[in-house]
Amino acid sequence: MFVRYPLAGAFRDPVAQGDSGGRASDWRTGGVGLSIARHLGLYRLWSRDLLRPGVVRFAMGLGVPLAVFSSAILAAVRSTRGLALAALPLQLFAFLFTWHKAESYVVHECVLFAGALAVGGLVCFSRIFDSMHPELRRWFPSAAAVTLGVCLIWGSPMLATATVSMQPKVHEVELARAASRQILGPDARVPGWEAAWFSPGAAYSAGIQAGPDTAYSTLDVSAYFSKFDAAIGSLQDSGSGPVGAWYADGTLKLRGFFFGETSDRLRLVFLTARSAPRVVGYAARDGQLFRFQDDPDGDYQVLSAVCPQGQTPWLWPWRRTFSSILRFSQDSPEAGRLMVTILAPRSAMFPPGEIGRGCREVSKTSGTFEFAHREALLASLPQGGPPVDFHRIQEQLTGYGGM
Repeated sequence: MFVRYPLAGAFRDPVAQGDSGGRASDWRTGGVGLSIARHLGLYRLWSRDLLRPGVVRFAMGLGVPLAVFSSAILAAVRSTRGLALAALPLQLFAFLFTWHKAESYVVHECVLFAGALAVGGLVCFSRIFDSMHPELRRWFPSAAAVTLGVCLIWGSPMLATATVSMQPKVHEVELARAASRQILGPDARVPGWEAAWFSPGAAYSAGIQAGPDTAYSTLDVSAYFSKFDAAIGSLQDSGSGPVGAWYADGTLKLRGFFFGETSDRLRLVFLTARSAPRVVGYAARDGQLFRFQDDPDGDYQVLSAVCPQGQTPWLWPWRRTFSSILRFSQDSPEAGRLMVTILAPRSAMFPPGEIGRGCREVSKTSGTFEFAHREALLASLPQGGPPVDFHRIQEQLTGYGGM
């Protein structure tokens, strides 16, 4: 029996977005006071976020470190005092000394806080039952386990949407790899950031960081990328390099895409410096797969555009649209905006629709959008084939002709 869990979304860094009391540019210099201020700033954000558990929002709204509550409860129970002591160093270090804050830095506090509440509640109920009727004590562990299990499944969006099947489940990264090979071919040469190596399905890979020892500003981007079949852009790479800027100014052009549904990191765009002979893409929704093929008379369009952040209601939430998002690096002229690639019916595009309203269009391609056979696509992946060849420098890639 196999269970599939939808992947969680990525954490955002509120400090980098300027909403927790500090500037993104001063993360390298700070002290205890700045670390505490930004930590409490995260608390204020979470306390107003209705997607967070109510008990966590209430506790954070008090402005008291969660470690105070969890340590007090765990220390009050003899069997968990060691846990209370062992958990303190990490919590204190994150609270006092990590002034560059990300939301992931408070997750461990929430887990310990929730565990402490469960421990405290179980101990209290156990003593109440003992005082009422000693015979109930032997039934209490079983009843508590069942109750906590129901609460866990009922209160967890991930577990609540998990599917159970007698058929093997295939991770969507395999589907992304199979789709990529259909778009780029089996022997593709693909440069990309370190995170993008498996899903593109390339036979030869090299990191963009391993390219010529030349500043990006002096790099002949068109000549450089013309030596490859495609460059990969994904949310994982956002802010780590200039791919989004090269895409936005037309230096790199859309060749294809894969829009997954289980993770924003599997929303890939394939970019090329050469004129793409055709634009082909795949998109997943509700366990089904669809294929886009460019056609001037098609009823669908794929739009590439630079859009203002926070002013795209047709884009949010990203997982309910066939789209991919790239952010620009801080030194880009487009910093603070989004590089959007979105697929939708022609009638939904602006005008007459609202998709793309307020954005600067980079390119738009019409095409057909039809059902694709998921199993047949997965069957096209070679079993036990040669491994991916990784190279430190592009000159080592097979077929690379030099600059």
